[in-house]
Amino acid sequence: EDDLAASDPTYTTLRDPRPHFKTLEELIELNKTTMDDHHTRSHHSRQHSRVLSMDTAAADEVSLLGQVYGESYNERKEKIRQQSSFGRLAGWDCTNIIVKAGDDLRQEELALQLIALFNTIWKEAGCTACVHPYSAVSTHTDCGVIECVVDAASIDSVKKKAKVQSLHQYFVSAYGGEDTKAFTISQRNFIESMAGYSVVCYLLQIKDRHNANLMLSRNGLVIHIDFGFMLATSPGGINFESAPFKLSQELVDVMGGVTSSSFEYFKVCLWQGLMAARERADEVLALISLMIPSTDVPCFGSDAQGVLQQVRQRFRLELSEVEMALVTKELILNSVDNWRTRKYDQFQTLQNGIV
Repeated sequence: EDDLAASDPTYTTLRDPRPHFKTLEELIELNKTTMDDHHTRSHHSRQHSRVLSMDTAAADEVSLLGQVYGESYNERKEKIRQQSSFGRLAGWDCTNIIVKAGDDLRQEELALQLIALFNTIWKEAGCTACVHPYSAVSTHTDCGVIECVVDAASIDSVKKKAKVQSLHQYFVSAYGGEDTKAFTISQRNFIESMAGYSVVCYLLQIKDRHNANLMLSRNGLVIHIDFGFMLATSPGGINFESAPFKLSQELVDVMGGVTSSSFEYFKVCLWQGLMAARERADEVLALISLMIPSTDVPCFGSDAQGVLQQVRQRFRLELSEVEMALVTKELILNSVDNWRTRKYDQFQTLQNGIV
């Protein structure tokens, strides 16, 4: 597999058929052969609205997801609609926002516009790497509104509510074990979003990536929030988080470890995301450059043109595809369980109780 990957960086065996990867139809057939008709009917009645494992662990899974996230956003939205005087109208809708006062949201708005651009680039290129765009609008230099990320909670909150020591332990408990379809889908969502945000964090040098600033959605997607430190700025101004992006051991474990086929898929997603972004680097650089003339946004520091040039250099436009594959491998090696990332997480645990 290593030889094939060297000659073709997009090679991966993750999506090859495996004996222990059962389809939902196979699980249903297995269930029919081991249970009587009455048990089968009652089982399907309990599980008709969810695509989960076909065993008794499903009830525990629903319970844990409900414990962590509560009722879904669509359920809450439907309750509001039923109570609204305008709920019967076809165009009725609602959204969750946070009104901010005393904060400059221009940098947040720039970061989210760039994230939305990256997501558009990857969709149009057919890449599986993804991010979760949401909106922020700066109405003045010290106020604005931010869209809430629904059906998601910070990794710190997830671990505390689920009462688990690690994120991998939560995935196993919440989605019914590693052999279930629900776990496989959630893990794939996790991998693809991790790849997308890794590209974004590397190119934009987004810092302060502790577990309170990393959200986890109900279906396993990673979502980054709070972009107060990026490009030329970092917490304390010392650039302690020197890794290209956050890839702590805890996050690697959810992907199956560095020797797993799932982690190989992560590498492929990351490489494809970087290659697609390079092809449209001018669009990314143009969006950043729009903020440069007479700006006082902190992320540009004292040399905005120098910051823009550094972003251009990180795209490595002079390299071939094979050379870029080697660069991607080096970025991953420098990020996996990086000691500075580990120490920064430990500091946040001691200082702020973030786990």
